[in-house]
Amino acid sequence: MTRKSTPSNAKKGNVVKHDHYKEAFARINDAIELGFFIEAIAIEEGIISDRLTSHLSYFGKLPKSKFPTLKKLTEAWEKIAGTDIEKKLIAKIDKWRDARNHAVHGIVKCSDETKNDSVNAFLKEAKDSAAKGLEIVNELKKWHGAEVRKSKKCSK
Repeated sequence: MTRKSTPSNAKKGNVVKHDHYKEAFARINDAIELGFFIEAIAIEEGIISDRLTSHLSYFGKLPKSKFPTLKKLTEAWEKIAGTDIEKKLIAKIDKWRDARNHAVHGIVKCSDETKNDSVNAFLKEAKDSAAKGLEIVNELKKWHGAEVRKSKKCSK
């Protein structure tokens, strides 16, 4: 297994986290480019869950289970969401979560409606889900970064 990114040259902040995110984004981009959409979707879910875990932990609202599902994380976030931006992100994540489920489980599903084109239909849906997931990851990462900066200003 070879690394897809160069090591971080960050000097301050969470250098290890930055390094992992750099690798995650490199792998998402490669996976989408090479048609490994389920891999991209899995990494995207990991990033979304990580950002939500960070946010909920800050407020002491993390669900009690050791590995909360994405659904449990968005439900917990919904309880403390105060802005329209947060509520829209929650709705986008929930809609994407359904598409993600369909993509991950759809590889072995088939239906009479699509018959001969069911694999191509699956691949298109998986590709669309991976692309939408990347959009959400970038939007959530931007929002989370702004929240962290706000909390640092408040704590000074």
